Amino acid sequence: MQDCIFCDIIENGSDSLTNTILYEDSDFYIVPALDCFVTGYVLIISKEHTNSMCYLSKHKKEHLKTIIHNLSEQYFYKYGFYPLVFEHGAKYDCANLSGCCIQHAHMHVVPHKLSSFSQMNDKIKFEEVKTFDNFYDKCSDKPYLFFMDNNKKKFISNTDMFVVPSQFFRQVIALDMDTPSSWDWRINRFDKKIYETVIEIGYILKNKCLSKKHSNIQNIYYCRAMDGFDSQEIKQEYIEVKNEIEKNGMNLINMYKDNHNMSERNKTNSALIRSDNTSEIDKADCLIVNLSIKNHQYVGCLFEMMYAKEHGHCFIIIVTGDSNIAERWFYITNLFHKIVKTVSEAIEYIKTNKNMFDFDE
Repeated sequence: MQDCIFCDIIENGSDSLTNTILYEDSDFYIVPALDCFVTGYVLIISKEHTNSMCYLSKHKKEHLKTIIHNLSEQYFYKYGFYPLVFEHGAKYDCANLSGCCIQHAHMHVVPHKLSSFSQMNDKIKFEEVKTFDNFYDKCSDKPYLFFMDNNKKKFISNTDMFVVPSQFFRQVIALDMDTPSSWDWRINRFDKKIYETVIEIGYILKNKCLSKKHSNIQNIYYCRAMDGFDSQEIKQEYIEVKNEIEKNGMNLINMYKDNHNMSERNKTNSALIRSDNTSEIDKADCLIVNLSIKNHQYVGCLFEMMYAKEHGHCFIIIVTGDSNIAERWFYITNLFHKIVKTVSEAIEYIKTNKNMFDFDE
């Protein structure tokens, strides 16, 4: 559309650092926020020119939900918490812009831990909704505010009956950061933070497919400590795990490769993992990582978890037995989604939680 800054970026490109495209697919693209008062603050922008995300087709709204989920996971991996996500949804007739400044559908993603939701709810009353579909249904053809907090809880407010302050959410966040004057993108510039965002978020989104979605768990990757253990014992364990997984209607996509010389593997553990296993991890819907051996270093297993977390969008379960590794190694808590005691318990959890990839949870 003529005279639309967001349409112009996608149609003509830009030499401006502010408009650097960090991610792009068929329906959406991501750029740093113009007034990036928090490093990592980005916008998810619809390629289709429309006033709000709720006017998009059902397919594109489902696509958006997937992108928000996967981007939030990447932010959790980087920052240790989920980002704030919000939209000022303008009505199509432009009679009520809900505090929106640019009339082209875009969502804000901000890596900031909000100290209190009540400070916002005291000013404008919000209703919690359980799913994105609830949000889409309730806000269809209405002006609205949408907000997702650091716990991924979703809130909406129908703004048809009152005027929303310009950049309302940015005002709330700026006040929470104790920088109350930084909210207005028209008069503030944070070029250093924009640059940092391009570098940091551009790096974590490089070669990512944020559109990837798993409907259920089918392909499982199993990993355990290799070095220092008998190869036949390891091979037998993999066979038993494979049989149990297949008995429950799923696939084990990797098997123990006994053609590696174990003493050589001990010397070049991580290198072998990189060359042998990463392509299999890319195909996995779920990793089961056995960390149940006490006082083991788990160099290979940690690399596989880090690779899966950073490059894939799969569910990660760690098996601890009595090792208490999650308590001893506090820094791995951002690398997994579920902790169990036994491999059988992990497989049972997968079997009975078919909707663990329900992005609305």
